Amino acid sequence: MSDPAAEEAPRKRPWLAAVLTVLIPGLGHLYLRLWGRALLWFLVVIGSVFVLVPEWFSAESLGDLTGIAEGIDPLTSLALLGMSALCVVDAYLMATRHNERARRQHDDATTSCPECGRELDGDLDFCHWCTARLDEPGPDADAE
Repeated sequence: MSDPAAEEAPRKRPWLAAVLTVLIPGLGHLYLRLWGRALLWFLVVIGSVFVLVPEWFSAESLGDLTGIAEGIDPLTSLALLGMSALCVVDAYLMATRHNERARRQHDDATTSCPECGRELDGDLDFCHWCTARLDEPGPDADAE
């Protein structure tokens, strides 16, 4: 006999998706198995850096990168930070949406018996624990 809780879709940790996205844009989306979204966010964030700070990619040493980073104007820094923050928030929201969807699917598959309160098998029209008949009209209840 299978346990319904074991069949539930694995839950994702929203905080982990957000932390992974802080490290590398799109990495949290990869954790969520959202391949296209991960690639899109990675390209958007890296593309923004390429457009707003093109000299970043031509730096030859760590000292050059430090000098370029210190020379970025505040508005450009704010735009890059905002883009990265949107990526992090999106990863967090996608994880919570995944968990909510998994919870709803699990709740739809299992309900409780009005007589004994135990979980029901969605395919049966009676409780397999106490044999109470479930009086839920089906789609063909009018035909009887």
